[in-house]
Amino acid sequence: MNENIIVLAELFKALGDVNRLRIIKILASNEDNTFCVSQIADMLGISQPASSQHLAVLKRVGLLSSEQQGKKMFYALNGQVFRRYFVLVEHMFEMAFVKCDLSLVQGKADCDRTSLISKEAEYESKKQE
Repeated sequence: MNENIIVLAELFKALGDVNRLRIIKILASNEDNTFCVSQIADMLGISQPASSQHLAVLKRVGLLSSEQQGKKMFYALNGQVFRRYFVLVEHMFEMAFVKCDLSLVQGKADCDRTSLISKEAEYESKKQE
């Protein structure tokens, strides 16, 4: 299996939680780009242990860096890793768009907006049954 696919799967798993996305937003919106665990926990309205677990997941995939200052651990976004992930995700979407464009040129409707919307509506109606 392509190593990039495994890397992206781990990234998407790490981003698959609302609180983790909120942590990224919090860190991105701070001029100093750092907050300690207790500050993040307070902003999210969750316990410090839960906040630590979310931070550990994001750090494991490289999205965050950390620095110990006294007894507190401060976290920041890792811009270089974000950029690498951006390039991988962008490449994946470009490949998908090329395939969709080719399907449309060939007269296949798999990737057109109307087809996707109708498939989504069909999925939602089945989900409600």
